[in-house]
Order: sequence, then structure tokens, then C-alpha cells
Amino acid sequence: MPDWQSAPSALRDPCSEDEAPAGGYVSGLIGALLGAAVGTVPWFAAATFANLYVGWLGFLIGWAALYGYKLLRGTKRTVYAGVVIYVCSLAAIGLAYFFSNLYSLFRDTEFAAAVDGAGLSRVRATWLILTDSQNTGIVLKDLGISYVIGILGLLSLRKKIVAYTDPEKAAASLPGAAIPASGAADPASALPLPASFTVSEKKSSLVFGIVYLVFFCALMIASLFAAAAGNDTELYIVALVFAAFAAPGVYMVLKAKRRSITVSGSSVTCTGASGKTTAFSASEIGFVRHPNLSGIRIYGVDGRKLASAEIGMLNYPLLVQYLAQRGIEQRG
Repeated sequence: MPDWQSAPSALRDPCSEDEAPAGGYVSGLIGALLGAAVGTVPWFAAATFANLYVGWLGFLIGWAALYGYKLLRGTKRTVYAGVVIYVCSLAAIGLAYFFSNLYSLFRDTEFAAAVDGAGLSRVRATWLILTDSQNTGIVLKDLGISYVIGILGLLSLRKKIVAYTDPEKAAASLPGAAIPASGAADPASALPLPASFTVSEKKSSLVFGIVYLVFFCALMIASLFAAAAGNDTELYIVALVFAAFAAPGVYMVLKAKRRSITVSGSSVTCTGASGKTTAFSASEIGFVRHPNLSGIRIYGVDGRKLASAEIGMLNYPLLVQYLAQRGIEQRG
């Protein structure tokens, strides 16, 4: 019988942080595809029902693809993750444009009957119309703008992708990051801790949240006015879609303005996006977890979650060093 104790540590301890499962190639691909599909919803709704080709909505598709990739625990291979997210996002933009035109064209019952009578499939007919030389200028303008904005959105994702696939590298690139994301105490690189400090979201997070919220609220209001003016039920549906996408913007703004962790000596005070405040002492902290090394989760001695912080927040390195110097147990 094989000696279990002589097996590699990764086999004896499947939860080992150094040998944690890297995730799946297929699950990452599926997640990116589903995420990109969801990201096209507001773009598709605006183009199909409101006849508005809002290129800026292409910016969201890449972010949605990344979220889907992470949600389904895609493999932590930077090149693979980048290629999958980029390809799925760009493909989603093209497919959304195609099916938007297909739907719009065949809303005309006479045109639909003519195509069906000619024995052409609707997909084939749409393709022939879009590739007709007379429509080249319109297609390039509508689709080109969406691709340009979509690519800009994808380029802005590079650091986010690395933060997921290689969080240690991402943490090391942060200004003032003197300790690893894993939170391991390193006396040689320990930061001088002030008597008190506050961990909070960066101002850029607030700006992004406001822009996001205003953008979708403007689209929602425009759709409502257009629906009322034309008595178009479909535009009311579009307005609801934009309202659903605007809702996360409220959370982004509240989170950026309110969320914080203030440390003063042995006292810790946490404020959430809702404005609720929780206070506890360092002696009440039982352990700290580092999920995917993307940040920290602080738990009490009773196992209850007390607070959380992510890499990139202001003074995040100070918080990790504070916990390490207090001798708080670090878990993967």
C-alpha cells in the first residue's frame, strides 16, 4: 500500500494555499461567455428597441465577461484568461449587433413574408443585407464605434485580470505596497504604523460609480420620455432594463463614500455601504482569510465575519501589516 504520509504536501493538504486549485479552463470560458452575453443586454435593448447605437455600452461587455470568468472560477493563467475574456467580449459585440438587426428587420411582417417566400433563412437574409456594399458605411459606423469603446474597456481590464490570476504581482505594483497580498509578516519590509489610520475606497471608485449611475439614469429617462411620446410599450421595457443596470451604480456610490475601516490603537471601527457601523477590539479578532489573495476577510473569535478589505483600497497595506504585527492567525 502506498505511504500516504510520503505523498506530496499538495495531496495530503488539498487546501494548501501554495497549491490551491487553479480553477478550470472550461468553466472560465463558459463564465466569460455568459458574462459577455449579459453585458450586451443594455446595448442590445438600446439598439433594438430604441434604435440607439450607444457605443459606450460596449465598455460594459468586457467587465461583465471578467465577472463571469471569476464567478465560475476560471483558471488563473493570465494569458488564457486575457485571451478568453477579450475574444468572448469582441465576439459578443458582433453577435449583439447582428441579432439586433435581425430582430429589427423581421419586425416588418411584409419583409419577413417576402424573405420566407423566397426560401431564404432569416439569418442568411440578415447577413446579405449587412454585407451589401450600400450598407457598408452604416455598418462600419455603428459597429466600429462599439468596437472602439469595447476595446478601450478591455484595455482597462488588464490590471483587474492580473489581480485575479496573479494577485501577488498585482499587490506588488500598488503604490506603497511593501508587503505581500497574503499578509505574511516580513519584519524587514514592515511599514511604520501610525497611531491611527483609515482604510477607504479611492476617489476614482466614487467617480466611476457616479459616471456609471448618471449614464444609465440618463438612458432610462430618455427611454421613458420616448415611450410616453410614441406610446411604445417596448421602450418602457428598455427603460426597465436601464433601471436594472443603474441600480448597481447606487451601491457603487454609497460604497465609495461610506465604506471604511478605521484603526486607532487596539480599536477597530468598520462602516459599510449602508452606513451601519461596527466596532470591535483587536483581541476580538480570531483569524484573517485571504480569498484568492484578492483582499482580506476579518473574522471574530466566534467565526463571525467582522470586516473585509480589498487590494487597491487606500492604506490597505497598513491594515494587513497591523493584523500581522498583532499576531492574528492568517488563513488561506
